[in-house]
Amino acid sequence: MVLIVSDSPVLPQISGLADVTVVEGDDATFSARHRAADSCPAMARRRVDIPGASGASITLTNASYSRDGHVFSLVASNTAGR
Repeated sequence: MVLIVSDSPVLPQISGLADVTVVEGDDATFSARHRAADSCPAMARRRVDIPGASGASITLTNASYSRDGHVFSLVASNTAGR
């Protein structure tokens, strides 16, 4: 592990991403961690921001087979970028 110190803003760091497996009809919660000064997290599905999902976690209620295989991600941005 290496410590890097910068005199300008750095991109947000995201960790803790994991797949979720549930029984059909159960709720599925995705969560992750992000770290950076003034970062703004948002959850996305298929690279499109999910309206109202402005945190580092999201719960999908009543998971169905029609959502099987959907890819969710955490996008964080700050003054250094996205």
